[in-house]
Amino acid sequence: MTARRQTRNSPARDPFAHRAGATRHALALALALACGSTGVATAAAPQRIVSINVCTDQLAMLLVEPSRIKSLSFLAADPSSSAMAREGAVFHLNHGLAEEILPFDPDIVLAGPYAARPAVTMLRRLGYRVFELPLGRTLADVPRHIRLVARALGAEARGEELVRAFDTRLAAIPPAPTGPRPVAALFAPNGITSGDDSLPAAVMDAAGFDNLAARQGMHGVGRFSLEAIAAARPDALILGRLSVEYPSLAKATLDHPALRRSVPDSAVIGLPHHLWACATPHIAEAVARLAAFRVRRAAAGSSATALP
Repeated sequence: MTARRQTRNSPARDPFAHRAGATRHALALALALACGSTGVATAAAPQRIVSINVCTDQLAMLLVEPSRIKSLSFLAADPSSSAMAREGAVFHLNHGLAEEILPFDPDIVLAGPYAARPAVTMLRRLGYRVFELPLGRTLADVPRHIRLVARALGAEARGEELVRAFDTRLAAIPPAPTGPRPVAALFAPNGITSGDDSLPAAVMDAAGFDNLAARQGMHGVGRFSLEAIAAARPDALILGRLSVEYPSLAKATLDHPALRRSVPDSAVIGLPHHLWACATPHIAEAVARLAAFRVRRAAAGSSATALP
């Protein structure tokens, strides 16, 4: 297989030579094919979609019919990473390598801002269209990301349906009361936590909790020691659980006796990582679970039972 794309009438040659002329030719050809009788260019919706990022995997599955998706990242079928692992398992899965993607001759490749950078660079040099979704940090990024990907895939109407459903779900969640709010600490395997400017922090805020990591000045991803949790004694402890529990020393910290003595069992809730790892509509479920936990604890006092 040759890793080179040519226009139908172009002779075989170095794909990186005469870039300016090739670019002008490609633009002219695209405009000629895309213009209708009105002379206005209308890009056709991509029919050979490849995604190499777990967040774009899920948005693609939510936005378009399966026949248009040719491959998703291997994390699409991982229940610890994807809220749509069952749906993702039916697709061809890739590991973000250019040699896996080229055989599909995709008309768009969906990527994230960090992973699979060699493949992204290679695909762009070969003339493939690569759409990069920025990192989500706030709840406002959910409708924004839906619309960005919907526009890239020619699925704007479906995108607006998803935005309305997301907004409706958030509006149905009981609002946090005014006044002092309970302080919660997120503690994931190996003590990983999230401070300001992160999706978990946004979820905690929307659910009516103050974020201990943010209070302590953390920004983005950080780390708590067991001693830090024991000293802070937060009102609630959110354990970042994985849907598939593989044995490891990192995950063993979630069950450490010192952690359990710092916060009563009734103030502990496990929240699956896949619900708030991406700025997708599934994040509303994370907000709903945490808000329900807060409401139940407030109603029952310190003897409240944590949600499963």
